[in-house]
Amino acid sequence: MAFLLRGSPWYDTLMIPRILDLTVVLALISLVVIAPWLLGGVEPPVQSGLSLILLIATLASIVHHAFFRDDRPLHVPLLTLVLLAGMGWGLFQMNELRAETCRQLSPLAAEFWSRVAGCPTEQAYYELRGRAAPEVAYTVSLYPSATRYDLSLMALGVMAFVLASLHLNTASKRLVICISVAINGAALAVFGIVQQLTYNGKLFWYITLTQGGHPFASFVNRNNGAGYLNLCLGAALGVVAWNLMRHRWLVSRQAVRRLRLGDTNGVGNQSERAGEISSGMGAGVWDSTTIVFSVLAFLISAGVFCSLSRGGVLSLIAAALVTMWLLRHLASMRWAAAGMLLVTVMGLALAVWLGQAALLKERFTTVTDPGGTAREGRLQNWQDGWTAAQHFLTTGSGLGTYRYVYRLYEERPTSGWFYHAENQYLETLVDAGIPGLTLLLISIAMFAIVSTGLLRPHQGPVVVGIGTAGTWACVSQSVHAAFDFGMYIPSNMLLMALLAGATFAADEQTVGWRSYISTMGRFARPLAVIVLLTSGIMGGLACREFYQLTQLEGILQADRDSKGPRLDDSHIKSQVHRLNTLAELRPNDAELQFRLGEQWAKAYQMAAFKQLRRELPSEADPDRIKELAAPNRLHGLIYQFKRDGDLADIAELRQQHAVRVELANAIHHYFLSRRACPLRVKTHLALAELSVVYTEPAADEYHITDALLATPHDPRTLFRAGTLHLQAGRLEETQRCWHASLEASIEFAPAILRVANRLFPDDSFAEVLPQSPFDILRIARTHFSANDDEPIRQRLAAVLALRLDGLAEGELSRPDFVYLQAHRWWLAGNDDEALVAFSEAVELSPQQPLIRYEFARLLASRQMWEEARRQLVQCTALAPRKKAYRRFLQEVDAKSSQPPQNKDF
Repeated sequence: MAFLLRGSPWYDTLMIPRILDLTVVLALISLVVIAPWLLGGVEPPVQSGLSLILLIATLASIVHHAFFRDDRPLHVPLLTLVLLAGMGWGLFQMNELRAETCRQLSPLAAEFWSRVAGCPTEQAYYELRGRAAPEVAYTVSLYPSATRYDLSLMALGVMAFVLASLHLNTASKRLVICISVAINGAALAVFGIVQQLTYNGKLFWYITLTQGGHPFASFVNRNNGAGYLNLCLGAALGVVAWNLMRHRWLVSRQAVRRLRLGDTNGVGNQSERAGEISSGMGAGVWDSTTIVFSVLAFLISAGVFCSLSRGGVLSLIAAALVTMWLLRHLASMRWAAAGMLLVTVMGLALAVWLGQAALLKERFTTVTDPGGTAREGRLQNWQDGWTAAQHFLTTGSGLGTYRYVYRLYEERPTSGWFYHAENQYLETLVDAGIPGLTLLLISIAMFAIVSTGLLRPHQGPVVVGIGTAGTWACVSQSVHAAFDFGMYIPSNMLLMALLAGATFAADEQTVGWRSYISTMGRFARPLAVIVLLTSGIMGGLACREFYQLTQLEGILQADRDSKGPRLDDSHIKSQVHRLNTLAELRPNDAELQFRLGEQWAKAYQMAAFKQLRRELPSEADPDRIKELAAPNRLHGLIYQFKRDGDLADIAELRQQHAVRVELANAIHHYFLSRRACPLRVKTHLALAELSVVYTEPAADEYHITDALLATPHDPRTLFRAGTLHLQAGRLEETQRCWHASLEASIEFAPAILRVANRLFPDDSFAEVLPQSPFDILRIARTHFSANDDEPIRQRLAAVLALRLDGLAEGELSRPDFVYLQAHRWWLAGNDDEALVAFSEAVELSPQQPLIRYEFARLLASRQMWEEARRQLVQCTALAPRKKAYRRFLQEVDAKSSQPPQNKDF
């Protein structure tokens, strides 16, 4: 095509190669500018749009390089092959293997798949349905669908890198990229600072964070925001470095010309001419371009500090030190090195001026505070992740599976579920094993070699500028990756890929052994087309993946936004149809299959509700009927029939139309969800509740065991497992599970102890409670302070006394022992003894405001207002920021002038 057009007026008139090239460059700029404002691109609809833009740009690049030629040298970085090798490794993890091969490569993965294949309840279910159970796919990945999603994200980064390395082949393009990124980063930083100072609990002041988080700017996670700003900061400093280098070149050329003229005309001596060069350089330092982009860098730096991200601040400092050290070789760049230090200090100064000093100090104090790190749970999670990694060193557990795998080895639960490891090196080791981590480290090393190689005196201004941006990006993200998962955020990954691609595209003058990092020569163009076709195919698959996830999100959102009754025939049928259509395209998506199972369970509940409405009196409460029709009641009902010997009732229940159709379909999709990922706890618990309808009731223990195997220390799983054991009449297992749940967290203490108080004698009640007397105290103080909880408080007091009496000498310090004794008497209703004990506890720990506060509550309950007020005044002095202390002091002041109140203040 190009050969037919070349030489004709159409070729020059249409400027097809330039249009195609411009299309690619504009697409790359739009990606890195728009993506961060859309929550970092973490939502499937945004990812679908990003992948479509990249796919269009890739197609334009394929046409450009396949049919048109230009005079510029073509670059195909060796890093591209490393990235494609990483994607190939992920594809291998998804590939179905023979059971024996899987067992040799990943014994633990094979063990889980074998357990899926040998499930007795599934076999009994399919035999009853007259169908053969589907074959189990043995893969290295424990969740192939999650691996496919991570590969789709990786495809975006690979496409962006390839396009940048091929098309950012001129100084002007690289400069435009850096300018765009710097301006966008400054805008994000300013927005983030303003939003933080006026924060109302919502992102953009109107988006509610349904799953919590600590946002900054447009990012839900402040660490991700700080990581993106660090990349932008490198681009801004790269523009400053370019401008300073440009002045050096201009002044040097003018001076050389004038030196030559001076030799002829006898103007000035050598020292005067050297002074002229120096003065010219100094004048160029403070021109408008340098000042503007220094200000942008200053704002971005302030944004990093105001984000309160410890990893972001540490990576900024590390990048500044390394880049300054490397720029010391360039005489004209000493101003830039000094400017980096100045920008960092000024950014910190602005953050302090805006009132962030105390918050920054508090954030960094938690690093050395064992209590702070324990609350965050990050260090414990890293220990669990490292234990998990040792079982998957050869092949990894599959990209995207970290959130499930680390819980297998969790020693004790933390406050949240770690979707990522907060350490990309550890997560890569778990997910991809040693091969994946090796490819990651090779990629970083290649980027570092190329970017630092550009910081040489003989390079041009833009080359030094992009080298500065690339070096800053490489160092900051390499350090930040030890504390965050920024490269899983599309906006951060795309910007990193773009800067890396621009850095490799600028590496045209590299000589020696570094030249092997870039593939050039007569085979570069065919190789470029092959790489573009490969990345385009992967990009097309990624676009398809994100589009399907967008559809799934739309279906789930329809459930959340439904304004009608929770059980609605038309809505349920519509949801089932839409999910079924999508499930045909995504059969191994565990989340999708589970959601489909939930919809069929709702359909069963709707059918059972209608049947009960016909059988019960018309005045029956509809809400109560819905509860009776709920599928989760069947587990306890089946076991009740079994205990009563009503086998005919069990057979009759199994013959109901709703059980044979809707409930059977629900169980079928739960089994498919289990086959897609054997580590989903919700799936195991749902099967434990419903599979007893089709099999021997005792078979539910198989699924309970699976759930506890997947999350051995999760308090919610332990609570539900204990509840299922209770419905089955297995009281010893109930006590064991509930005890473990309360040891992990007191969240479910009200539900557990109200049942235990009714069913268990004193010895069994004590066995349910945690061993630590402090945990028992927290349970009583947090959940059982009302008057109607007096019986449970009395039993808690008895168990607390038992625990204290059983302590060995010296196991507790004297202040802690007296403090617990005070609560023991208070819970038992012996206020006189409690007053004496609290008085001694205050004397032993006078600087503990909580003890004084609790002492004041006891005093107030006895209407000893003056003594209570004295303790509260001390509380507010010791903890002036504690609102509860000030509020209670105001209540005491108000109550002191009123008639005596109830003892329970």
